Amino acid sequence: MKIQRLGKKIEESNSFLCMSEISQISPYCILADNDQVACSTLDKLIQKMFPSLEIIIAHDGKEALRIFDLNKHRPLVIISELKLPALDGRQLLNYIKGNKKTPTYMIAFTVNLSQRGNLELLQSGIDDILLKPIQADQVVARLRSAMKHILLSQKLESIPDEDDIKKSTKKEMALNVSKLLNSIIAKKGLEITPEQNKFWTEACKHIYNKMEGDLYELAATINALKFVNVYKLFLEESKIALPVMKKGFPSHGVMEEYPGFIRQVFSYLPGLEQEREILLHIYENLDGTGIPDKMRYWHIPLGSRLLRILIEYGEALKENKDDPHKSIDNLYESAKRLYDHNIIIYLDQFLAENYPDSGEPEESIEKNRLREGYVLSRNIITRDGLMLMPRKTKLEKQLIKTIWTKIEKEGMVGSIYIFSSSKKTDQTDKKNKKGTNESQQKNVKAKVVEE
Repeated sequence: MKIQRLGKKIEESNSFLCMSEISQISPYCILADNDQVACSTLDKLIQKMFPSLEIIIAHDGKEALRIFDLNKHRPLVIISELKLPALDGRQLLNYIKGNKKTPTYMIAFTVNLSQRGNLELLQSGIDDILLKPIQADQVVARLRSAMKHILLSQKLESIPDEDDIKKSTKKEMALNVSKLLNSIIAKKGLEITPEQNKFWTEACKHIYNKMEGDLYELAATINALKFVNVYKLFLEESKIALPVMKKGFPSHGVMEEYPGFIRQVFSYLPGLEQEREILLHIYENLDGTGIPDKMRYWHIPLGSRLLRILIEYGEALKENKDDPHKSIDNLYESAKRLYDHNIIIYLDQFLAENYPDSGEPEESIEKNRLREGYVLSRNIITRDGLMLMPRKTKLEKQLIKTIWTKIEKEGMVGSIYIFSSSKKTDQTDKKNKKGTNESQQKNVKAKVVEE
């Protein structure tokens, strides 16, 4: 079958992109710019770095359009100035986007725009931006990304032909494409580690149980874990380490295309519609400012809200030198705006039960069993997401009364956790106090006898 041949080809390949592969996918490049000097400079540079790439120069929009219409069935990289005579560059790129028949990568060639201008371009469907004046390293980086995009798209498109569909069920098709994608991800070193997969899977089960989530959605969420990094296959090397979002905004213009990458990959994975929806909406913000659909709170799938927090908890750990408490606090600072605070709290309590801080035992406890001297090991949060009592608080009589009153009135997320050692210390203090009292009573009796 074609899938098996394709899998064998991937195993034999030593690099994701080489000259023979560029020749095999036979793309061509349109350079559209009325600046003849810029065109000539760019033409020479591309020919030197990508000798297998055919380059056709157009000095106005209509000429570029004619070239495209004559070559609709060939993979295309187009680098176009936005201000073209005869036909505006934006109109040209929009026409190509709506009429392309094969994998196409569109690069806007322009002077430096504002951040908002860049985002508007990328949101319109343009894949990347190349700034003037020309810088060789930027040209090479953009074209590498373009070739990688076209190659991956062609590999995926080569799978579901009529013979394969007749011989394979949708489930088998999805399994075969999934194996192919995972092999590419592994070859690029982008797969999640077994330890990370175990942690995420256990955390998903724990949190779904606490939030009484749908079991079918839980299964889809766990299955989606293997595709969490698939979008990175479309990125140039320098962007792979970047997070998709930073403080609720795309960390780079290309990250605006995350939803498009997910849609493209899952168009070849029939039967995984729920996984697609979960991954597609990971970067929705709770306040309705995220991507792609600006969903708010409960409209965002639970699996999406959960994976967002697990992914960004991992990123926070790197920034905080593996300090879980600082990382949880960082997430909690943006709760309600970006994240579901319930999931953050249940994740924190999952850590308490399975990954206690520095090996110091913790335990959950009913509110009516709290005693003076006990030390909280996790924050206590109300149902509305308000901090009731921070971790490391040593309880006194008045604080315990406050906890009881607030919980009765406002409710609480999850359970209360204390350090087990503080419970033992309290029991030791009681014994010492009892021993002191008994000793004092004996001394009093002895004095009475002497008198």
